[in-house]
Amino acid sequence: MTSTDVLTARPQHPVDLHLLARGSSGDHEAWGDARVLGHGPVADLLPGEILIVDELTTDLLGFLPICAGVIIGSAGPWESPIPGIIHHDFSRSGAAALLRSLDIPHAWDVPGATAAIRTGDLVHLDPATGTLWTLAVG
Repeated sequence: MTSTDVLTARPQHPVDLHLLARGSSGDHEAWGDARVLGHGPVADLLPGEILIVDELTTDLLGFLPICAGVIIGSAGPWESPIPGIIHHDFSRSGAAALLRSLDIPHAWDVPGATAAIRTGDLVHLDPATGTLWTLAVG
């Protein structure tokens, strides 16, 4: 598949987007192969992949700089950069601040993302419009 084919391809199994629109951030779109945590060790994450997780835990923060994007299934609550403070809005969390500082497009509150998306699926994330879709491989 060429890059032109990827940009004009039609999604084979769209992910339910109704919660994504209110939980996304980033200045640019991301295309990449999915790496679903739970379908293999995080150490297998390759540069340019989109990380799909149920929760973004502190042990994953060191892997973020190589991600093209991050999709988080959970809606929170989330820890603040200030110890002891909990936010129910991911956009105010320390992890969200880190993702923004690294210029990584991300979406959260996507229940079932780790079940609907498979490792190796091509994922497109447009945080400006809150859209996400996948192109299944095989």
